[in-house]
Amino acid sequence: MKVYRKKPIYVLVIISILFTLLFAGCSEKTSYEGSLRIIEAQELSSLLGKENVVVVDARSVTNYKKGHLVNAVNIPTGTLTTNKPAPAMVIGDKELSKVLGSKGIKNDDLVIVYDDDKGVSASRVFWTLKLYGHEKVMVLNGGTNAILSSGLKISAKSPSISNTTYEAKPLNQDILVSLEDIQKVVNNPTKNVKILDVRTQAEFDEGHIPGSILYSHKDNMYKDDTFKSSRNIYLTYKDLGLNKDDSIYVYCKSSFRATQTYILLKEAGFNDVKVYDGAYLQWSGEGMEIERLEGANVLSEQDAS
Repeated sequence: MKVYRKKPIYVLVIISILFTLLFAGCSEKTSYEGSLRIIEAQELSSLLGKENVVVVDARSVTNYKKGHLVNAVNIPTGTLTTNKPAPAMVIGDKELSKVLGSKGIKNDDLVIVYDDDKGVSASRVFWTLKLYGHEKVMVLNGGTNAILSSGLKISAKSPSISNTTYEAKPLNQDILVSLEDIQKVVNNPTKNVKILDVRTQAEFDEGHIPGSILYSHKDNMYKDDTFKSSRNIYLTYKDLGLNKDDSIYVYCKSSFRATQTYILLKEAGFNDVKVYDGAYLQWSGEGMEIERLEGANVLSEQDAS
């Protein structure tokens, strides 16, 4: 284990980032209209009720039963994870096929996912489907807040579902990295491969993968829980030292939050972004080398995801 001390803050760098964000926020539209990964509530409204369009509520069963978008099916993120070989890792292809088939989803459906936790749960469902080759899947910008503010109909009634035969495709290795992949980067760092930690500062100080760059997923959002514009995201991560052609490996505690950052980096034009699904839970659980802030409380509670 390595122990580090916090380095001095370079004021000019911080000021540069703040000005970048200020002007980006003033000059860029926040709408993701026309995106292939993120959909706005207005666009969603025009698709409701159409054939081959399925809306997925990624919240808990309890919250779903309290009220959801009319005809949305419920797929809590826990149904798409397993605790082997590490906690909260993605399930296998057969298990995924069974879950999606039981919700009436077909391979050629457009799946639109929403949540109430800053896009984290919806992004995890998105990434899981993409991992197994589902072509058409999108995340609703703004989640439940966007649904309510747009006046879309809410119901506590579960829709009638006809089971389908869903066939998951082989794993898409282009968006996934393993513990061994991370270990290679840690042992032999290169300037064009970046490890990105999207947890909080406190979690990072308690322990992180050596060489990680920290930027919390929460900072990808505006105050109304919509995603920051792709231009804003690009400039922010560029100032952190990330380039569009870098290989970027994203993780958090269990790589739920990481998938939210994954989507936004892809939208911002970063070409090679992958999620370390095992995340910090696997890395630390396997006794791999970690860096920790001197004097940090290693027993404090970390975010569940």
